[in-house]
Amino acid sequence: MTSSVSRAGRSVHPTGKHRSGSAQSPSSLYRQNELFLDERQEEHDLNNFNDGLLIFFRQPHRLTVLAITLCLVWYTSNVLSRSGEENLYYNAKLGIAMAAVAFLIVCGMLLPDAPFRRPHPVMWRLVTGFGILYFVGMVFLLHMDVGSARQFLRHIDSSLGEPLEEREYASNVCFIFSLVYVS
Repeated sequence: MTSSVSRAGRSVHPTGKHRSGSAQSPSSLYRQNELFLDERQEEHDLNNFNDGLLIFFRQPHRLTVLAITLCLVWYTSNVLSRSGEENLYYNAKLGIAMAAVAFLIVCGMLLPDAPFRRPHPVMWRLVTGFGILYFVGMVFLLHMDVGSARQFLRHIDSSLGEPLEEREYASNVCFIFSLVYVS
């Protein structure tokens, strides 16, 4: 660390602070405080920059989202649902889908921001919500035996319950030296 000598002969640190511990003048303290505040303002500006999105998308709209969510739940429960025993499967599927949508809406509003900013922090909250839903689904499947899990997955995709056709893999394997050694 190099030090220089001021006019008064006192040792001065390269940052401009006196090393002898003597009191600094009020004007130099004021300047240091201004520099500190300017650095804090620059840091604040970097963390809260205007990236061209409308201010509307950066403000919380919890009551609006709550009203839209309630309307969506009412619509799916009263208009889209079907009555009768034969529609139990359809209603269960609709209920699970709407529970997942409601969970993702809550995730979009309440989860903390991810370290990513683009395209929007809500998108990264939804990605985190999808990860949580996937985790819950895997824990649910983990507590089932293999047959029950296969039956459950058949409701998601009907082709999952069918056995696969037998195929031959690597039945005619021969070693050709020219394929391995390229001159």
